[in-house]
Amino acid sequence: MDIYNLTEVDTTMDGKRGVLLQGFNIIGVDGRPLVTLSFETQSEAEAAQKAMLPVVRVAKLITPHVIS
Repeated sequence: MDIYNLTEVDTTMDGKRGVLLQGFNIIGVDGRPLVTLSFETQSEAEAAQKAMLPVVRVAKLITPHVIS
């Protein structure tokens, strides 16, 4: 059983600059996003998602840190 999963690559937005990017989320067991990873191009996002998939599948704990 996978504890964490990745969403499909989709459009994301940089909330500070309003720039559209391509990215994906790491989601936790409750189905909520833990972190969003965004990239300038779809091909960069797809390559990163492919590379992250085996890492995320075996991770036992992914802890987001909030920056205040």
